[in-house]
Formats: sequence, structure tokens, C-alpha cells
Amino acid sequence: MAVSVFGNRRPLRSILPSTSTQQVAKEVRTEDELRQALQPLDTTAAGAAAANTGRRIVITAPITLKSKVVIDASLPGTIIESNGYLPITCGTDGIDAFEVQAALCTLSGLFLTSAAFGGGTSAGEFATCVRVKANAAFCRVLDCHVLDCDSMLIAEDTASEGILRGCEVGSASTANADCVTIDAAGWRVDGNILDGAGTGVAIRVTANGSRTAIVGNDMANDGITTSASGGLNFIVGNTRAGTLTTHGTDIVLQAAGGGGGTLDTIPAPVASVDFAQQQALRFRIENRTSDPGSPAVGEIWLRTDL
Repeated sequence: MAVSVFGNRRPLRSILPSTSTQQVAKEVRTEDELRQALQPLDTTAAGAAAANTGRRIVITAPITLKSKVVIDASLPGTIIESNGYLPITCGTDGIDAFEVQAALCTLSGLFLTSAAFGGGTSAGEFATCVRVKANAAFCRVLDCHVLDCDSMLIAEDTASEGILRGCEVGSASTANADCVTIDAAGWRVDGNILDGAGTGVAIRVTANGSRTAIVGNDMANDGITTSASGGLNFIVGNTRAGTLTTHGTDIVLQAAGGGGGTLDTIPAPVASVDFAQQQALRFRIENRTSDPGSPAVGEIWLRTDL
């Protein structure tokens, strides 16, 4: 078929946008097929960079992993998803399930489980379900379900600006294991159900973590911990949050045990606060029976013992 363009007849395919970088979804049914689908092309070959970008892989049958699955740094934009929460079972105790080395990757709708799922005799569990390696920025882990693991997600330093959203962790059984560890800037952890983090915490933001938004998670009484040497984090409206260990740079609208928090749970301000000429209703000044040791200029208190 041909069409006329400004009076010249040209084949239709010659005027349509190129689709050379758009990858057709690859369906996989076994561990070997999954690994084959993630093999990068020879990066020295013409067009290899485009062909390596934006792969979409759909898991269409239950899979058992004997070793971790790596998304190589040469495969940015890779998407791995499951056709209906098919189990991805740990076949070797203590391995990571997925290691993401490339930027802009997405893992969606995966069901990661221990070998004991469905009546198996082995108790093999994944050490970490998803480990996002350094420089693998802008990765997303969405709507995944985990049954028995040591850790749900670890984001390493410089694996920045990622999202962990809508995931459910049935249990993280190893003592001292933290369910989610963020050691990079700009992550958003929201809308997850994070049950059972052993004796660790549900969410830990370490020294390289900053600008982490921890919003609306249900954590079954496991806590949130941020690093004193880290940057600003936002902790808002998580339920059953357990112990909160936060620091002055964090913005916290969150009470231990859940809920949105009250003013007494928010860290003390580190600079002047502008009330924009609003009234302080039902206000009381500090009541004391002795004078403060080193009062600031303008500080007010009431001696109730005089």
C-alpha cells in the first residue's frame, strides 16, 4: 500500500516513526528462559544499545530460582512482570531473588516465596527479594507479594529516586533483618504492608538516605529508623508504626503506633517559626517550680510555687 505525501508517492512504512527501540513483550516459563531474555546483546554491535533498552518480560508460569537474577547495567528500562501472581520460589536458601544494576527498571506484580510454599519440604528463603545496586536510579518495585524472606528491598548508595509501592510482605523471618533498607536519596516508600521484620525494623533509612518519603504504610508494629547522619526524610501517616527513631532534620507527622501524629511527636524546630499572625488558641505558657538554668533571651515561664 502507498500513500501520497505532497504529491509524491511513498510507502507508508517510510513515513511512520521508527519502532527500533520498542521491544515486544517476551513471555518466559522457566528460569532458563528468564535468564536468556535478560542477556544483553554485544554492545559493540550496531544498534545494540537501542535493542538492549526497554525490554519487557512477562512470567507466564511458576518459576524456581537456583541463583539470583541480574538485570545488567546495559539493560536500562527493563520491565519484569507476572501474568497473575505466579510464584517465584527460592530454590537455594539465602540467595537474592533479583539484582537490579540498570536504571529505570520496573518489577511489577511478582509473587516471591520460600521453598515451603505449597507444601514444599525445604525452608529455603530469599535473603533479599530485590537489591537495587549503586547507580541503578529511578527503579520501581510495584504491587509485589512476598511470603517469607529475610529482606524485601535494599537500595544501595546512589541507587536514587526509586519507588516501593503497593507491596505486601507476609513475613521477614530472620532475626535482625530489616524489611526495607534505603541507603540512597529520593526514594518513595508508600502504601505497603510490611509485616514481621524479625527483630529488625520495617523501614531503615541509613546514612546516605535523604529525601525519603515514607507514607501510608502498615507495618504491624515494626518501627521506622532514620540515620542521625542522614538528610531530610518525610514520615507521614503510617499505621501501626511501632517505635520511631527519627532525627531533627526529618519531617514527621506520625505517632508511634500509627495515626497522623500530634505536635508533640514532631521534632523541635531548628529555626524561627512564622505563625503568619494566626492566634494561639487555648494557649498556656510553661509552668515551672524553678527557673530554667540557661534561659534564652525573651523566654517566658510561670513560677507556680510563688
